[in-house]
Amino acid sequence: MLFRSSALGSLSGYQVRSGDVLTYTASMQETAGGSASTTLTETAPSNTSYTGSSEGWTQSGSNYTQSVTVSANTTVTKTFTVTVDTLTDSVASIVNSVTTSNGTCSSCTVTTATVPRLSISKTPPASLAAGGSGSWTVTLANKGGRSEEHTSELQSRFGSR
Repeated sequence: MLFRSSALGSLSGYQVRSGDVLTYTASMQETAGGSASTTLTETAPSNTSYTGSSEGWTQSGSNYTQSVTVSANTTVTKTFTVTVDTLTDSVASIVNSVTTSNGTCSSCTVTTATVPRLSISKTPPASLAAGGSGSWTVTLANKGGRSEEHTSELQSRFGSR
């Protein structure tokens, strides 16, 4: 039995956001000439909640299992649906893994990057005498998500009073 897993979110360049619904697909194919059975085991990835309905999974603790029988020369596909919780700083990806009790697994772990969460801060000098000059520190940080390369332009306006 050959086994493969994929996700809607594994599309090239896709970045997960809070509230996204990700549907993972597990496909089993029997190529040995007879029928074969396996038990799939899924766990909802960190920072997600299982939200599938009528997908055939049985929950036991934090695991979800499903027995599957595949006839000779056929393919059976099962889905596992999760909704992404509110993403917090330092969550760079959502990782889903499925295991099978029988067969060879190909691509059983799917990792999908989250969107960058950029923050910017500007720190003034500790003191600045009238008529003096000073330096400001500007910090741009990615607090989670996929690395990004951007060219940014910073404009500050200083007025006289």
